[in-house]
Amino acid sequence: MTMAGRRRILVSMSLSATPRSVEHALTSLWTREPAEITGLFIEDLEVLNLSRLPVSREIRVEDASSRVPDAADMERQIRAQGQRVRAAFERRARAMNVASTFRVTRGPMATSLREASAGFDVLVVASARDWMGQRLSLRVQIPELLASGPRTLVIVQEPPQSAGCVAVVYQDTEGGRAALQTAIDIARTDGLALSVLLPAADKQQQAELRDQAKNMVGDYPAASYHQLDMQDRAAEIAAATTRAAARLLVMPRDEAQADRHLALDVLDRINCSVILTG
Repeated sequence: MTMAGRRRILVSMSLSATPRSVEHALTSLWTREPAEITGLFIEDLEVLNLSRLPVSREIRVEDASSRVPDAADMERQIRAQGQRVRAAFERRARAMNVASTFRVTRGPMATSLREASAGFDVLVVASARDWMGQRLSLRVQIPELLASGPRTLVIVQEPPQSAGCVAVVYQDTEGGRAALQTAIDIARTDGLALSVLLPAADKQQQAELRDQAKNMVGDYPAASYHQLDMQDRAAEIAAATTRAAARLLVMPRDEAQADRHLALDVLDRINCSVILTG
């Protein structure tokens, strides 16, 4: 995806991030315009504290055996993980030829991420959908990030699709217009089809939304428009995104709490990357 204009971008990498997921996150942010990218590795204090509890046990994936965790060994593993993702980040940043820095911080995940993202335009989370802990952590963090974090939140889900369109949910709000403009910019720059999803209560509203969207899209030839049923918006958005074989879904970031829960429900149902902006 291409983000136009000079922006400060923070790429957050958790304990579950892999060099592969870091590569995917940075590849998704390729920009032809100047950008300042900062990598962030959070040493999750809650995980370290959990390892020190008398009742804690470490379960081995290979044979399901358990042992009492060694706090010093846990510290070494976390530092080694930080070194791996840093090496992957710096290697890819050099290939992109962009200004970059890397930071390591320690503390509770949600608090550390919120504090670190202050002053950034874009927050990128390198997600690993097959790790349940991170999925649950995202569900906790996203509402707060949408309420007070950077204007644009990008959740890079792996593996990314090599082909596909850009899907976008358009509604007649400031966030809806920002989401559509972002999707248009990405589709035009990368030569992708654009699938505009219209959540309309009736045919009249659908026609109004379609006219508004067409006015913004202009003469771009590879655009299509699809009505969404308002009964179960999350299921409808997910199904339409899958039918379009989208590699990316752009959704409005609006202030209503219901919209934040909608974003979470959609994330649980799709495999492509998601941009929340507004």
